[in-house]
Amino acid sequence: MKIIGKSIFIITMSIMISFLTADLFAHEMTEEEKEIEEICEKNPSDCKERGRFSSYQPNYAIWQFTEDDDNSLEAHYSLRYVFSNPDCMTNYNADEDDPDKADAETTLKCLKSRGIRSEYFVTYTGNFDFYAYTRSSDPVVNRISNPAFHYRKYWVDKFIMGIASLRYIDAAVEHRSNGQVIDADDIVEDSSSVNDGRYKTQVEFENGNYKYFDSISRSANYITIEGRFQIGKHYNEDSSRCKSSKKCFDLWLKLKPYYFSNDSNVTWGSVKNMGMEITDYDRVRLILSNKFPIGISFVPEIEIGGDWMIGDELFDTDSFNLNLVLSIDGGIFGLNTNIPLYMRYHKGPMNTLSNYTKNQDSFGIGLRFR
Repeated sequence: MKIIGKSIFIITMSIMISFLTADLFAHEMTEEEKEIEEICEKNPSDCKERGRFSSYQPNYAIWQFTEDDDNSLEAHYSLRYVFSNPDCMTNYNADEDDPDKADAETTLKCLKSRGIRSEYFVTYTGNFDFYAYTRSSDPVVNRISNPAFHYRKYWVDKFIMGIASLRYIDAAVEHRSNGQVIDADDIVEDSSSVNDGRYKTQVEFENGNYKYFDSISRSANYITIEGRFQIGKHYNEDSSRCKSSKKCFDLWLKLKPYYFSNDSNVTWGSVKNMGMEITDYDRVRLILSNKFPIGISFVPEIEIGGDWMIGDELFDTDSFNLNLVLSIDGGIFGLNTNIPLYMRYHKGPMNTLSNYTKNQDSFGIGLRFR
């Protein structure tokens, strides 16, 4: 019994000593670590760990109803890869033996300068139509292939103009094509045909063969300059309030000031051989978006937006899209996440790259993800 009693005493004392020494030698936070903690409590988004891969533009899939075309499933996907440091916290939270682990001083400097950081990244955006059960598309019709290299400079809270604030300026070199193979300048070469010597596109246009124009090749290389702004009544008081206010919205202004090359000749229809180019339809793009709660239990949040595209011919060739996203409570269907129901309406030209001069109305409904 004495041995058991001594053992219990030794174990008890060991536990007490361990607690005492743990308190005695506990790591005391440095001033830098305390400041990091304060910044992360105030701006949690600045302290998120972000991978180098992420979405760029919104990704969506919609069932589309288009004027003068068959119904189709349209898929839009957009990704980016960041070469520069994507966040401040990944290296800070790394294991002690990780050679990339960052100290508190380096991390604090990163967090304090995050609003004026620079980024280098590449993006790839694609778009295709799948004419499921409506017509052959072998198996899809590629609409857009758009790789780009970007330099982006952030100026968060640095340039405030009344109720507007510049968020960043982005400069990029981009290529955009549709991966098709038919040349718009192809001529009918058949001496026995009444169409000999005419443009094939004009012949197919007169025959009403709209499917033919899916295969017209288009490509261009150009520079873009884009600015993003946040505009809202509460901005100067507290920018975080804009994220949940109907009176705040995001605005993007994107300019294509220079085209290196531009394969967009039009040899059919009312504008054939008039020297029209895609720059006459696509020079400036203005995008507005606003996301806010609406207080309905099964639709807690909605996002409303639109974009307006203007070319060198100004209002004679402009086009626009209207967008609506209803964030539906997934709990209704036993899901742990909301369902982003997406609706889009397009009016005007630029509905497709291959036949960009054609005015078309279209409506689509489906799902959209960031």
